[in-house]
Amino acid sequence: MPHKYKKLIFLFVGIIFFLAGVKHSLAAGDYQDEGTAFYAQTNVGGYTYEGIGFYAPTMQVANSLPVYRFNKNGNGDHFYTISEDEKNDLVNTQSGYALEGVAFYAFPSQIEGMVPVYRFYSATKGDHFFTASATEKTALDNDPQWGYSDEGIAFYVYPTQVDDSSPVYRLYNSTTGFHFLTASEAEKDAISTIPVYRFYNLTTGDHFYTDSQAEAAALNGNKKHGYKSEGVVFYAFSKQISNSSPVYRFYNSSTGDHFYTASEAEKDDLINAQSGYSYEGVAFYAYAAQIDGSSPVYRLYNPTTGDHFYTISLTEKNYYILPALGPDISVGLYYINKSDIQNSPFEITANKDYKIVDKNGTPIATVSGDKTTDVTYDSNDNLQISGSISSTLANSYVTFEAADGDNSDLIFNVHKPNLPYIAGQNYDHYRGKIKVEYYHGPDIYGGNTGSTVSQIWIDNILPLEQYTWGAGEVNGTGPIEHTKVMTTIFRTYGYWYIKYANKYAPYGFQIRSDSGSQVYWGEDWETKYPNVKKAAQATQGVIVSYGGDVALTPYSSWSDGKTRSYESVWGSTDYPWCQAVDDPYGKSPTLTTSQLEADGNHMVGLIANGSLNLAQSPYNWNYQKILKYYYAGISLTAFY
Repeated sequence: MPHKYKKLIFLFVGIIFFLAGVKHSLAAGDYQDEGTAFYAQTNVGGYTYEGIGFYAPTMQVANSLPVYRFNKNGNGDHFYTISEDEKNDLVNTQSGYALEGVAFYAFPSQIEGMVPVYRFYSATKGDHFFTASATEKTALDNDPQWGYSDEGIAFYVYPTQVDDSSPVYRLYNSTTGFHFLTASEAEKDAISTIPVYRFYNLTTGDHFYTDSQAEAAALNGNKKHGYKSEGVVFYAFSKQISNSSPVYRFYNSSTGDHFYTASEAEKDDLINAQSGYSYEGVAFYAYAAQIDGSSPVYRLYNPTTGDHFYTISLTEKNYYILPALGPDISVGLYYINKSDIQNSPFEITANKDYKIVDKNGTPIATVSGDKTTDVTYDSNDNLQISGSISSTLANSYVTFEAADGDNSDLIFNVHKPNLPYIAGQNYDHYRGKIKVEYYHGPDIYGGNTGSTVSQIWIDNILPLEQYTWGAGEVNGTGPIEHTKVMTTIFRTYGYWYIKYANKYAPYGFQIRSDSGSQVYWGEDWETKYPNVKKAAQATQGVIVSYGGDVALTPYSSWSDGKTRSYESVWGSTDYPWCQAVDDPYGKSPTLTTSQLEADGNHMVGLIANGSLNLAQSPYNWNYQKILKYYYAGISLTAFY
């Protein structure tokens, strides 16, 4: 048959994509990110070495003829022929096959000691398959499930090595189903990869990686080692090829940790220092830099168990370094001028007991949830805390958080009873932590950095997922797929601010709660509009990404029938996913282009009304399809 290990390889490749569902006894967020360890292959588009197919000369000898190799453009099928007529037909017609040269030499007729190479073709796959095995030929001829038709004898070769012959290696691409023959060992090594198996020790928490089938079989066959197989996690090389580096393996007998590095300096440090690690040799070979379609293998570290963990899966990486509800985001809710708050303090209560902590992390007091704490400004950068406790001064800021350490179910009510109504500020219930902070400095928030302001800020610190539940940019009254689009964009934008934004760092928060960043109205909003939370939960952790990193996702309400590229509006080429697309779905029925622009519609990225229309009849697109229409080449990945 064309690939005797076919089912096994498909199982291993499937494990790569299954790993996002592998959950050890360790919790989300247990690991720290240590960066990229090296680069390896997912085997998507790569070849796996199947062994020697037969033997043939690599230089012309008596009675031999060149075997020409062709590659089907845009397909990947490799075709081999000894026939000059067949070669000329392919070269001179629009066959789609490109001549790659002479692959090796073979014989047009059988000489003693030779065997025929049979040629088969699968019209379904577009694959040509060549075999010198009579057993494989019989299996293909007699079993139609393989879908190959017999095209006869292609040429004759040697079944074993003789003078002037070299091995012809056979490789298989499990993604495309194509087979490949080469007499070049260098070419074989350059395109073929070997699986790296991962094992997990439930007792020690160690993750162990090996490319050795014998080592993997020994661990699978002997339970006393305590390791459980997690399958193939990436593909590497068994020997050094161009641009590859050895990945060194170390073992720490005290912690049970196996450690892998492609860094010569790190290797030497571990060997020369009293690190507790013993050198075990080269584990496999991989790239030290990203080339040839390779992907980063991330290295994580668990400070509790001492385990080093390696994964090529961004989803898996994010699961282990991010909490279940995502990383915390700090939101600047609003401010009160110093002069306004002294006679009208903030009044804070909660749904359960809370503690008040100063800027050094020192607890000031623990308070019953139903007790009101007043916060106002005193003088000299000090805040005055009173009401639930005896009047106490705290410098710069104080934080309110759960007394039991679990902020996930904590909801604060921040009252502003004596202040005039401000749009949006009647929403005063917020999940997570509350921080009250005094700010004196340039008016960054107001855009007037030449002016100095003195303000008391209320900040909300909570997990990104709970932040998304309070997305004030959407009310969830339309189709649920549209609400999923908007909550996914909201979450993505928040994550981008966490990673890259620092404009508001002097204030002590990362993102504004108004249209200057994106509108967030807290727990009151999720209660009033429950479909927003439902849509967020249905897409939990999903971030719009491009090239493995979070993608900035601008959007407008309407378009004039066509979106704009980021470059055409703002001049930067750093956002290639923001390309112009036709947009009859979000075209304003009444406004001209100039009117749309005057209303703030930049028309870059997603068009909200286009999303709304596409999510309902007659289109009924799901949220993934809508996002991928407006943002080119993106991925939608659950980061936690």
